[in-house]
Amino acid sequence: MASLMDELTDTLDKECEVYRALIPISEMKTKALVDEDLDELQKATDQEREYLDAAENLEKKRKTCMKNMGLVLGKKEDELTLKALSDILAGQSEQQKKINELHDRLKKVMDRLVSVNKRNQSLIENNMEMVEYELNIMKSSLTPQDAGNNYTRNASRQTGVYDPGLSTTFDARQ
Repeated sequence: MASLMDELTDTLDKECEVYRALIPISEMKTKALVDEDLDELQKATDQEREYLDAAENLEKKRKTCMKNMGLVLGKKEDELTLKALSDILAGQSEQQKKINELHDRLKKVMDRLVSVNKRNQSLIENNMEMVEYELNIMKSSLTPQDAGNNYTRNASRQTGVYDPGLSTTFDARQ
């Protein structure tokens, strides 16, 4: 159990550091979105992908550790959270303290990362709305409103000039 505990705390510590390193990258994305700097945004996204791959690997390792600890402790995998593990370790104050500290650090880092990512998501949505708005303006300027596709019965374009030879009245006898 001690080796599993060491492996878990080591994995959680590394995971926390990876997420902490993602915060400045996410903030760099925020600046790139505000400045509309696509090159900088691409660079930040590429860096972010590297860290997210590392975080994914660490998360798999953490889940394996928790699963193995669950087997040792006779707990189901979905029941064994860090808080539940902390409660189980009530008699082992040093390990309990370490788990609690890691939990708090991870929560703080994740809260900050979620906040920055929500802001980035909002900026992206606003930018997409602006692009859509500008596209609609461009589309409407390409086809003037008064030169629409108004065709008469004889399939000639109606230009707004009165032509007495073309009747537009309804014939009820037909």
